[in-house]
Amino acid sequence: MLVFTGTDRLMHFLWSAYADDNHQYHKQFVDHFRKIDVVIGEIAADLGEDDTLVMMSDHGFEGLETEFFVNRLLMDNGLLKFNPGTDANLTNIAFGTKAFALDPGRIFVNEKGKYPEDSVAPEDKEAVVEELIAIFSEVEVDGKKAIKHIYRKEEIYSGPYVDEAADLVLIAESGVNLKGTMASTQLTGKGPFTGKHTLDDAFLLVKGDTRRSD
Repeated sequence: MLVFTGTDRLMHFLWSAYADDNHQYHKQFVDHFRKIDVVIGEIAADLGEDDTLVMMSDHGFEGLETEFFVNRLLMDNGLLKFNPGTDANLTNIAFGTKAFALDPGRIFVNEKGKYPEDSVAPEDKEAVVEELIAIFSEVEVDGKKAIKHIYRKEEIYSGPYVDEAADLVLIAESGVNLKGTMASTQLTGKGPFTGKHTLDDAFLLVKGDTRRSD
């Protein structure tokens, strides 16, 4: 098994170099992928009749326009609280918190019996879920909707551990990168990245001997 990690780093920091033909590093960006193509070609050329080549990525990439801090929105709506005089992190969540988020866009209802400082009774959970859906359905960034899809866990998970999954999973609109940072004082921002992950992935299966007969 071989993993190319550099492509991920390159597209995070220099997606702008790929998108802009006139960028000072555009040629170097493309050359990096050409070198990887050569390596993949060498591997494919060595396949025997009984070999299988699988190439896959667990995500795609696109340009990053803004980072959206999900926990900041929860705080602004009074759904996430921290103990006075403490840092904003998971260990300092205060009683009265109804929900908190983890990367990337996973929302957990602070249900009694599941988490420290739990405050949402089981019979009240559905009302909190509905409130969260309403909030995230309407939130906008620069005049555009920030969230493309909101999934309840029962819609996308199955198996014996569904109860441990996030109660809601958010899928951002194109260009919006969801962040679970709790210490942010702003709802949106932009770090050094110019590219972000997408759910669009890639999968290629090559079976058998690919060596030339000539």
